This record gives sequence, C-alpha cells and structure tokens, in this order.
Amino acid sequence: MHMAGSPFLRRQSSSWLKVAAWVGFGSALFIVRWYLNPDDDGFTLTAAWQVSNGLLPYRDFFEFHPPGAFYLFGGLFRAVGPSYEAARLLLFAVSLPGAYAFNRLSALFAERSWQRAAVLASWLMLVWQFSAISYHAVAHLASVGAILALVLAWRHHAGTPAPLPRQIVRDFALAGLTAGATGMVLQTAGVLISLAGVVTAVATRQVRALAAYAIGAGVMLLPLIFWPPAMLWRQLVAIPLARYPGANLSYDHPTWLIGAMVVTAAIGVLAWFLRVRSAGFWPLWLVALILPLSVWPHSSVGYLASVVWPLPLLLLAVNPSGWRRPLSFPLRHWLIAAWQAALGIWGTAMLALAVLSVGAFAFRFPYHDPLALRVPFWEDLAALVRQRTAPGEPIFALPHLTALYFYAQRPNATRHNSLQTEFHPAEFQNEIIADLERSQPRLVVREAGGRLARIGQYREGNIVDRYLDARYRLVDELQQFAPRRIQLWERRPSSL
Repeated sequence: MHMAGSPFLRRQSSSWLKVAAWVGFGSALFIVRWYLNPDDDGFTLTAAWQVSNGLLPYRDFFEFHPPGAFYLFGGLFRAVGPSYEAARLLLFAVSLPGAYAFNRLSALFAERSWQRAAVLASWLMLVWQFSAISYHAVAHLASVGAILALVLAWRHHAGTPAPLPRQIVRDFALAGLTAGATGMVLQTAGVLISLAGVVTAVATRQVRALAAYAIGAGVMLLPLIFWPPAMLWRQLVAIPLARYPGANLSYDHPTWLIGAMVVTAAIGVLAWFLRVRSAGFWPLWLVALILPLSVWPHSSVGYLASVVWPLPLLLLAVNPSGWRRPLSFPLRHWLIAAWQAALGIWGTAMLALAVLSVGAFAFRFPYHDPLALRVPFWEDLAALVRQRTAPGEPIFALPHLTALYFYAQRPNATRHNSLQTEFHPAEFQNEIIADLERSQPRLVVREAGGRLARIGQYREGNIVDRYLDARYRLVDELQQFAPRRIQLWERRPSSL
C-alpha cells in the first residue's frame, strides 16, 4: 500500500500532469491551427493540387520556393483527393513533432516547470501568427527540429565522457538531415541553419562531424536532381535575390528584424562576459542571430514570429545560476534586475499579442464561418466559376486569387498562379500574355483595387491588364463579395 506523499504517488502525479499538459497543449494547437488565413494558404494549396495532378514545379508552373511543402500536401491530395480539411489535419499532425522538439529544447534550457510552460505558451502564440498551410509554417516547424538536433549534437560532443566516433557521426548526420529538410521547404532558412551547423561542426575539430553533417543535408536534397541545375538556380536563387527584397520593401521594412538581431547579439555578449556554461547555448545563439535573415525584409508579426522564437530560450539559458564570472554586488544586482526585466518584457509582449490576436480574430479571418468548417468566400466564388466553366476548362485569376484554382478545381491557363508586378517583370508579364493567347480561356476572374494594389505590389494598368481589357469584356461584378471588387470577364467573340 502506497501512502500519501510517497515517491510512487509523486511520480504518478508527475506523469499525469505531463499527460494533461500535453493533451491541453495539443488541443490548443489544434484549435489555433484550425483557423487559417485562406488568402495566404492559396499559394501552397494550389501548387500542391497542381503537383498532385502531375505538374512539375518550375517547369509547368512558376514558383520561387523549394518543392517540399508542395509535395507534402500534394501527396495527401493524391491519396485522398483535394481537401482543405485534410490539409488542415495534416498540418496539425506535422505540428506535433514541432511541439515535441520545442518541448525538448525548453527542457534543456529551463530550470523550472513554470519556465517551460511559459516558453511553450509563447511559442504557441508565435505559431498562430502565420498562415498554417504554407511553406513558412512548415519551415518554422522543421527549423525547430533542425535546431534541436544541432544543439543535442553539440551537447553530446561537449559532454563527459567523450562520445564515441560513431555517436558523433550519428548526431551530426541527423542534424544535417533536419537542416536539409528545412531547406527543402524554405531555402533561406535551410541555408542559414546549415551555415550554423557547419560552424558548429568545425568547432568540434573533427572532420567526421563536418562530413556527417554535409552528407546528411545532401541526402535530403537529393530529390532536386530531377530538375536541371540551371532551372533551380534561376527560380530558387537568382530571381528571389534579384526581385524579392526590393519588391517587398515597397510596403515592409526590416526594422524589427534588425532589432531582433541586435537583442540576440547583446545576449551573446552578455553570455560571453558572464562565462555562461549552458551546454548547447552557442549553437542556439548562432542560429537565433542569423535566422531573421531568412525572412528579410519582412518585419510584420507573422514573419517575425517565425524567426524570434529562440529568444526566450536564450534568456532562460543566461539565468543567474549559470554565471561563472565573479561580480561585485551592485553589478550582479543590476544584471539580475535587467535579466528579470527582459523576461518580463517578453512575457508582456506575448500577453499583448494574445489579446490582440483573439480580439482581432474576426478581422483577421473574415472569410471563415464561426466554426471554420468552411471558407465561404473561396467556396462560393469557386461554385460560381464551376457553373460558368466545364470540368478541366482552364481559367485565369489575378492578381492574388491564387486559391481559386484549388477551390474551383480548374487548371490555370498560364504558368503563373499570381501576378505581382513588383515581382513579375515585363518578361513574365509577356509570358502570361503568350500563355493566354495559346490557351484562350473563356473566363478570367479579376479583383479591382485589391490589397496588392493598395500596398503597391500590383500596378493596375500593366501590360497584362491592357491585354485583358482589349480581349475580354466585363460580364459581372459580384456584389456578394463586397467590399472586395471581384469581377468576371469573358473573352470577346472577336478574340476567339
């Protein structure tokens, strides 16, 4: 018989608390993942649907992101058919390993259970901020796993007793595999995490660690051999470098990204000065320092949330119990006060973000029904398109109605799923016109004065607009979607 307060009961209570915490955390993650941003989701949903129909990214449709997320969801659509609900459930399933990896990281750097609970809650709040069915969301989750693997590899290397050579190879190969997986979803995140991994492997002074890391990353990148290297270089490297930063600087700026990097650098200087001995700190710090560059130049909440999540872990890692440098009383007192203030600022920011996110819920997701069981805007618009077209008949939708192809189940008459004039130069616009001349779709769906136009991403009156004005006629402006001005245009008989 076990008496109250016995070690057995304490272990049982602890186990049940862990189960309850994971159930609660998983339920919360499910809820916030259930409500998505249907506009941003459209990029990945449509590309995944096109992949499930046998189209090849870069060759058959334009994209400047790696193919990992498209094949993840495309494989699902191939198995069960195109389904928004199935995609949400898959994303929930993918989120659980990310949550597990973050929980492991928090266990490495948090000394108390309340600290782990706090950073898990803040991470959940950050995960909520970006469109879920997207390459950014999947890359965020993959990056957590990649950083965990790198931190564990370094901890094992630096631990006692010294690890066996095969353990070094195993640990760094796994870190390379996860970094490569991240790169298959978002190339900027993959490159930056891999850079941190190479630096960490070099710091071990063991060639086998570097070789294992490189081989692991290379294995995950092997599927890219199915595309010509020149095509991959142009669409995954050259075009994004040449067009993406400048196009997005038209409405966004990197101020908060720079601020996050300055704060991270300051934490590193403080850790060096105080001789912090937290195994795995420096690989985590290096990734946290450079990861903001993966979303440059965006500083909006969604992008920022996907790269600043290591900050609370770093703050916990530099807690006063780990300071090894002897300090005078006043200096130690002020440094502890600064550390506590930093934690308080982070907690306050997360609380404010939670209040704002919940308070602005109806405004952030105006196209969902209350239970998010359907997306009326896209489903109702898709129903109208299906009424006016035959199955398999191509359409064209612009500038940012990318999700329509997925919901209407109608192929794109061109290679371009969206049209952003700040990102699509005249070369691409002429390619769209050539595709339209060749396929001659009967129906074109246009949004006049949309968000892209308001933020300077789409210049109305461009050469594609002029072509459509000359070859097509406006047949209906759909008032049920006001204030959005969604228009249906049909090809003029003389242009057929």
